[in-house]
Amino acid sequence: MKLLPLLLAALLVVDDDVLTVTLTFEKMHCDECKGTVEAQLRQTHKGAKVTVDGDTATLTIPEGTCLDLAKVHRALPSDLKLKAVGLRARGTVTAKGADLRFQPRNTATELPLANRDEKPKAKEDRLADLRKDLGGKNRFEITGELREKDKTTQLVVSSFKKTDWTEK
Repeated sequence: MKLLPLLLAALLVVDDDVLTVTLTFEKMHCDECKGTVEAQLRQTHKGAKVTVDGDTATLTIPEGTCLDLAKVHRALPSDLKLKAVGLRARGTVTAKGADLRFQPRNTATELPLANRDEKPKAKEDRLADLRKDLGGKNRFEITGELREKDKTTQLVVSSFKKTDWTEK
């Protein structure tokens, strides 16, 4: 999967909340792989909470800590194949023409938002729902999956909720 290398320059910073990255593998070969993934992710992100359960590793970054996705990628054993990369973060949503973009809090990184399907049914159109909630500060917590499309990394929205924070 070429998803993480595309984000080599992306640094996501979280202050008041945590940022969660979920790595789902095609198959976790053995307990040794599980231990290696856990140890490597802990080593690359001091103070991070790392859990590995089955074929999934979850990395929770404490407030005020940077997440370097390039480090995450390099920490993974080369024989493990990534199936999906999930993200939960707070940030600001902006409309740029017909597109919606998500900027995680305290970053310059902007991710285009997308639905799972190109032409979703009305009840599955997360972007239409999100567009209805825009107004005011446009601060949201978004959960989704990072996906590569047309040489761009998109955040496919699974769920969202309005949120707010106090600037320091």
